[in-house]
Amino acid sequence: MAPRANHQSIMASNVDKRLYGPSMAQMRPFSLEEKFNIIFPDNLKQLYLKYNGGIEESGEEIIDELYSLKYGENTLESIRDMLQITENSIPLNYLIFATTGAGHQITYNLENGQIVLFRKDNLVPQLIASSLEDLFNVDSFNDFQ
Repeated sequence: MAPRANHQSIMASNVDKRLYGPSMAQMRPFSLEEKFNIIFPDNLKQLYLKYNGGIEESGEEIIDELYSLKYGENTLESIRDMLQITENSIPLNYLIFATTGAGHQITYNLENGQIVLFRKDNLVPQLIASSLEDLFNVDSFNDFQ
């Protein structure tokens, strides 16, 4: 199994309001649910409410960038449009939410909650964690600090 991200090393470095707009509390953070015709799982919502577009500090960890819901260069929508709509390289039942330092896509399987990696050189799904909590080594995202 791949190394786990250390939840204490994730920081919301994209929160400069001049560059990235209003805070999560000021925007409708999950309006993408309607646009994508999906329901964000509660644990993924909790992660985004705390770390929208956060970046993993450690180069040794699996997560390099948590895609932003709305602001910045790489958003959930822009990545989905490119990889799932235009290129049709990752099935729509996987929600792409992060990337590794090597540019591989980390996804949330919307059917079973598993975390799956799609390598850019081999788009065969690779299970990396049984759940989002397992990936971040936490019991609940309600207590996620």
